[in-house]
Amino acid sequence: MALSPKAKKTLVGWGAALATAIVGGLEAREGMKLTTYWDSLGRVWTVCEGVTGPDAIPGKTYTKAECKAIEMRFVNLQLARMGKCVTVPVTYDQARAWGDFAWNVGTSNFCASTAVKLINAGKDDEACAQISRWKWVGTHDCSLMNHVCDGVWVRRVWERAICEGDA
Repeated sequence: MALSPKAKKTLVGWGAALATAIVGGLEAREGMKLTTYWDSLGRVWTVCEGVTGPDAIPGKTYTKAECKAIEMRFVNLQLARMGKCVTVPVTYDQARAWGDFAWNVGTSNFCASTAVKLINAGKDDEACAQISRWKWVGTHDCSLMNHVCDGVWVRRVWERAICEGDA
């Protein structure tokens, strides 16, 4: 069944298809690492395709199947948290873009952002434009394709295009 580009649901309302799409797109933007590593930019233990928190156990090696299970659990929890701060229905593409964005910047940062205020005010275009503001990693402007963080800017361009329905 094809999705209507104008159909809107709550973040949680998009269900398993949304979580699967977010997890499915992670490898292209995060890369799969089966052994935990210290992310010096984010200053956090990380594993799989960007999982942080209690599932990223220092020194542990995971299987791809374990990573996918952890990622699905993490994304479903993330979407539930996001659903508490985004109080209006969004399109599937918007939900996918915001889910990927929150995966990268953290749900707390997403929920505290100007973008969420704009989403809830029905200002979708202005909300999507906010994605481009998140171009900094520390003192590095990633939009300059800084070798330290050039993937961040590529990700922001993709997220904004998806959010605006242009991809």
